[in-house]
Amino acid sequence: MKFSRRLLLLTAFAVANTAQAAATIDDTLVNATFTDGASITGSFSLNAYGYLSAVDITTVSFGSFSGYDYTLGGIQPNSPPADGINLTNANYSRTLHLVFEQPLNQSGNDLINASASWECIGYSCSASAVGDRFVASGYATPVPEPETMALFATGLLGIAGRLRALTPKMPV
Repeated sequence: MKFSRRLLLLTAFAVANTAQAAATIDDTLVNATFTDGASITGSFSLNAYGYLSAVDITTVSFGSFSGYDYTLGGIQPNSPPADGINLTNANYSRTLHLVFEQPLNQSGNDLINASASWECIGYSCSASAVGDRFVASGYATPVPEPETMALFATGLLGIAGRLRALTPKMPV
């Protein structure tokens, strides 16, 4: 009986923390590449209001493009993003524009819309600017939150405890 009460309290704590933390959405870019073969790696987070709260995205050098690290401290994000993120560096000379197939607040993998995603060097960046390179493929995948993993572990502990209670005791 004590085990059941402890498990119930642990589950309630995990659910309360998950509901509180569910407001933050963390995504990691996977298999993201430009049409020139260079890659895009990193991650970004959206807060409860849909604004970027963390960005760490790196583009790799290729041809006339030098690699660049887009971080929240060094960019001017256009927020809140509905289905994409637009990152411009502090002096407005470089932009990374990523558009996704579905809104970023939905669960599951989110494909990058290659026809609308690009990186630009220059002060007049747009989808048709000279000096652009376009995204060929990739997707963003949500990162499991620690609270979600704690809730999952609590469920496994509950199953293990129940199985232990149901197994017959061997006489000593």
